[in-house]
Formats: sequence, structure tokens, C-alpha cells
Amino acid sequence: MTTTFEEVRTLVHQLTSAEKVRLTDELAAQLGDRTEPRTASAQQMTLEQAHQVFAELRNFVSSLPQPRRTLGEQLESDRAERQASIEGGNVHPRWRKLQ
Repeated sequence: MTTTFEEVRTLVHQLTSAEKVRLTDELAAQLGDRTEPRTASAQQMTLEQAHQVFAELRNFVSSLPQPRRTLGEQLESDRAERQASIEGGNVHPRWRKLQ
């Protein structure tokens, strides 16, 4: 009888955290050097490279269109519109400008 991956996964979910750690350690020992570390493809940056990437990111973000309102201003506007709708006032911004 062959055990499928899904059956093993179902059984692993029934283990305690300590048993999962023990199983992981045992599997890692069995596999040995046949696996590559997950961070093997990640490139290490020097401090100078990190500063350069940060500067590029900062320039990119600063070039994005800025919001017309701050979050606080938008929140206050939304509250005012909600209050006007509760009180039966005209809440559509276009109609408020025309009046």
C-alpha cells in the first residue's frame, strides 16, 4: 500500500507542535545536503546598495500622484456626508457646489 502526500498531510495536522518539530528535524536529517536553503537565491546587499535601492524607491514613491485630501480630511468629509444623509440633506458633492 502506498501512502499519498495528502494522507501524510492529514496525519501531520493531527500532530502536536512538538511532534511537528521532531518530524521536520528528522526529515531534514534524512534529506541532508540534497536540499538547497530557501535563501540561496537571495542576494546579499551591501549597505551602499541598500541605500541606493532605498533612494530609488523613495524617488519613485514621491513621483506618484499625491492625494487631494489627507486621510483626516477624507474622514471628516465622509462623516459630514453621512450626517447630512441622516438629516435628509443633499449629500451629492456636485449638487452642493451648484447651490
